[in-house]
Amino acid sequence: MKVLRTLVVLILLSVAATGMAAENIYQKGANAYNSGDYAGSKALFEKVLASNPDDTYALSYVGACDLALKNVDEAIATLDRAAGMLDAEDEASLLVWVHDLRRGAFLQKGDTLSAIDALGCAIAIKPNEKYYYDARGTLYQNIHKNVEAIADFDKVLELDPENANAWVGKGYVYINMHNRDAAVDAFLVASKLDAANHEHWESIANDVKEMQFEAQNTEYSRDLSPDEDYELPVFVGGRNSFKTYLAEEVSKRIGKDYEGKRVLVDCFINEKGRVTEAKIIESLNDVADKIALDICLSLPVFRPAMYKGEAKACWLQVPVEF
Repeated sequence: MKVLRTLVVLILLSVAATGMAAENIYQKGANAYNSGDYAGSKALFEKVLASNPDDTYALSYVGACDLALKNVDEAIATLDRAAGMLDAEDEASLLVWVHDLRRGAFLQKGDTLSAIDALGCAIAIKPNEKYYYDARGTLYQNIHKNVEAIADFDKVLELDPENANAWVGKGYVYINMHNRDAAVDAFLVASKLDAANHEHWESIANDVKEMQFEAQNTEYSRDLSPDEDYELPVFVGGRNSFKTYLAEEVSKRIGKDYEGKRVLVDCFINEKGRVTEAKIIESLNDVADKIALDICLSLPVFRPAMYKGEAKACWLQVPVEF
């Protein structure tokens, strides 16, 4: 009997030690991830998966590490698997995090619609979390799904009536919709709610008041009437020189990974011919988008748009080709 009791105690101690060891790996892996050691974190969680391939906590962290390490395809595959295994009730917080990671991975691939779907999954689990509505509204705005964007920003304001970011988002959507008055009002509300950036949003509202919204969109320019009294902004040297300039700037910043692709940027050129604002209309991925915005925001001074001999501010769509 004494031998049996000793054996039982040893077994229980062994089980406890195994549990503590696993818990220790989880903690070490999470700490490594939080400190930026993504390769180390991934190695630790892969040890867990070696003994338990269906460990959803470890799967989620491996996917997060792959995303941080720019292994985007591997990250999507792992995160998709984790999302399919996690329980929306018992593991809600972890599942929402996984969907947010999926959003980031899809954006790195330039797949905005899949990123929107991932945010929709997160919202279905946590319908009162304003962050996900704001993020999805911004993505809808970027691809000119204006009705959906307004609905998401309105939901943010329902959850948080003092949210300045939602009013900023609505302002940009109203610009997409060529609704000048609504855009001005939205930016003015944002300026009152966001004291730290009051002057900036008020300045944007004033710029919007000067916009011209008569024309149909084209690939190269918009917002000026085709009336013969209007003249579009002109790059020094003309259109061919502009294309050459863009190509040279792209070549300085990136290799051939994105060759044959493009990012479409909307540039606001003020009455002095300077680009004062730029936003993505057609996205490729975070890296290419940032390069395109940097190039557009540092463009040389244009000859501004003219109407009946008077300089006018307007939007100009610039295709940045890689």
